[in-house]
Amino acid sequence: MGINLCEATAIMSLKRTQTVNDEIVCLGRPELFLSRRQAGSLAKAFGQGWSDEQLTQISADRHAETLLKAIGLTNIRSLDASDYEGAAIIHDLNKPLPDALVGTTDFVYDGGTIEHVFDVATALSNATRLLRVGGTLLISIAANNQCGHGFYQYSPELFYRYLEANGFTNVNVYLVGLLTPNRWRRAADPKVLGRRVQFSTTEPTQMLVVARKSAEVFPAVVPQQSDYSELNWRKSESELLAEHQGRTSVMGHARAIAKSRVLLPAMSMLRNFGGPGFPGLFRTSDFAPVDPFAMELVARRA
Repeated sequence: MGINLCEATAIMSLKRTQTVNDEIVCLGRPELFLSRRQAGSLAKAFGQGWSDEQLTQISADRHAETLLKAIGLTNIRSLDASDYEGAAIIHDLNKPLPDALVGTTDFVYDGGTIEHVFDVATALSNATRLLRVGGTLLISIAANNQCGHGFYQYSPELFYRYLEANGFTNVNVYLVGLLTPNRWRRAADPKVLGRRVQFSTTEPTQMLVVARKSAEVFPAVVPQQSDYSELNWRKSESELLAEHQGRTSVMGHARAIAKSRVLLPAMSMLRNFGGPGFPGLFRTSDFAPVDPFAMELVARRA
């Protein structure tokens, strides 16, 4: 867990727009994966007047507290399962959050912890319960091409559905290629589109989730994937049969072969060698390009 270029960009954007104040609770004590040059570029992009000495201090710190303090987050606490890295709060995210920790911060940041926690439902409940109503949640988590990094890779819909069902509004899910960290895309909500949002990528992909807690919901609500709750469970037997026949017909097989053996490899090659890189998408309209340096990642507080 830690803070790299895209995660530092997200935190600085939230701070610049006054979406967060001076406090933060990090899930896991974050390491710093940001070079001095990258820190300097961020300082310039966000109008931070960091001196050469400050940039050196930021990049020299193995952990990210020096960076966070320079951004303006002066009340920094970390939560971890052990005191191995000096976390201030010791708690295993596989276990329900104790009452003493509920609603104790306005900003929760996960820079790559939840994918290493086996009990995902409890971990998400803990992360959201740490927040006061009105607080901001920022999760950076493994998506495509990171199989083996943690227990899991994640999809945008998990966060759209879970957070929507559990008292959050202004939910935004962004995809960032780790080889092209300045290229961000916002993933559309599958429930809004009325279909699944699926994608393949030609590089490791990070997903950043930003949302505002608008109400306290406990115990946590278990969501359903939208295409089942909104669509599939409402389809008639004749509609489902027609879809099945379309998939298993000769033409259906031909389309599947063309997509997997011709179109996808060709798109991947073009993106790798043609420059655009991430992501390899069939429906680019589902992933709107965004400029993280110029936009609000989540609507600011009222």
